[in-house]
Order: sequence, then structure tokens, then C-alpha cells
Amino acid sequence: RMEGASNRERTNTTSWRNICISSGNASLYSLISGITSSPDGENMRIFEVDAPIKSASETAKMGSKFIKLQETYGHAGPRYIQYILNNTESVKKRLLAKLEYVIDKYTLVNKERYWADMIAATLVGGEIAKELDLHSFGIAEIEEWLKTGIKEARRDTSVSASTRVYLSITYSSLANN
Repeated sequence: RMEGASNRERTNTTSWRNICISSGNASLYSLISGITSSPDGENMRIFEVDAPIKSASETAKMGSKFIKLQETYGHAGPRYIQYILNNTESVKKRLLAKLEYVIDKYTLVNKERYWADMIAATLVGGEIAKELDLHSFGIAEIEEWLKTGIKEARRDTSVSASTRVYLSITYSSLANN
């Protein structure tokens, strides 16, 4: 219990396979850097996306979208999950193909493997949700944006990130650790 801030090797008997989305006023990279002396491994399991607010009108627009999200929360989940359950093997194949595509397209290296897993899962999930008419986001536009997002994440993990408004997407490997 008292070893939480140490960087000592610990036995890991768990296996996580999830993606978590959160938001905050401080960079998780900076927060983790303040806890451990060698945050490289932890930071490579985080993919932060800067979401700056540019104007008061943009803030108001975002507020109205959050209200709409709260009103419709939970409606898409059952349809989406039912699809995944009914098509598990084809979704796994699709995910593995997307993982290879992502690694190649964005020239991700071994230390960025968690990013590759998260990006592949997010893109496949987005594609499936779009096929089910659960959203109308442009997947191609998201893929184009990832070029900048990955460049920024590489910069932020090589140098401690400053405190900014972030949408932080954290995740663990889809494969066993």
C-alpha cells in the first residue's frame, strides 16, 4: 500500500481490455509525471486530445450539445452491443485488420502499441456505429485528424505536457499485458 509512488516492479495479475474517456482541466501526462519518477510506460497508455474552447458562442453550442446527449443517453448502447455480440468473430477480424492498417498508416512503433489498439478499436467501433445509423460522423475526417493528434501525442509524451483543457482518452491494451 505504501509503495504507490515508487517505481518498483510489481506483479500484475490483472488484464484490462477497455477504453475510458474522461475530461479534465489538467493533463494526465503532467499528473502522472508528478506521481512517478519514470512515467514513460504510464504515459504511453494515455492518448490525450486537446479540445480548446475558442469563444463564448462555441462554449454555448457545446453546452446545448451536452444537454442533448444527456436526454438521449443510453439509447444506442443496446443496439451496438447486440451487434457486437451477434457478430463477435467478424468484429475481431475487422479489428485485427484495422490494427494492421493503423500501425502502417500512422507508422506507429512498438512503444505506441497501446495507441494503435485504442485507435483501431475506436475506428472500428465508429464504423460499426455509423453502419447502424447511430451517428453521422465522418470516419475519414477522424482518420485525417489522427495525423495531427498522433504528432501532438508524441510531442506531449516526450516532454511533460503543460496544464491545459484536455479530453483524455485512456486505455489498456486489447491484447493481454
